[in-house]
Formats: sequence, C-alpha cells, structure tokens
Amino acid sequence: MAFIRIAKNLLEVPADILALVYFQRWTVEIFFWSFTQFLGCAHLISHGHNGMEIQVY
Repeated sequence: MAFIRIAKNLLEVPADILALVYFQRWTVEIFFWSFTQFLGCAHLISHGHNGMEIQVY
C-alpha cells in the first residue's frame, strides 16, 4: 500500500474526500494530455464540450 502525504489548509475537509478530489483532477489532466498528444493538437481551441467536439472533427 502506498502512502501519499498532502499538505492542506482545509482542515474541515476529510482526507479521503480530498484524495478523491485529487484523483479526479489528475484524471482530467491525463485526459487533456492524451487528447493533445494522440490527436496531434498543439493546443485546445475551447475547453467546453462543443469546442472539443468541433476540434476532434
């Protein structure tokens, strides 16, 4: 089992909730990284759903 130490200033947020938030954030980061790498996009025109759909086409 791996342990991750995170310094936080939100003392009212439980550690397990904060871990889920970080996990979701990195899931989004990995999606955008793979989107730009595998489709050959230098940058995204829009971060919205419709803008990304247009750029994929």
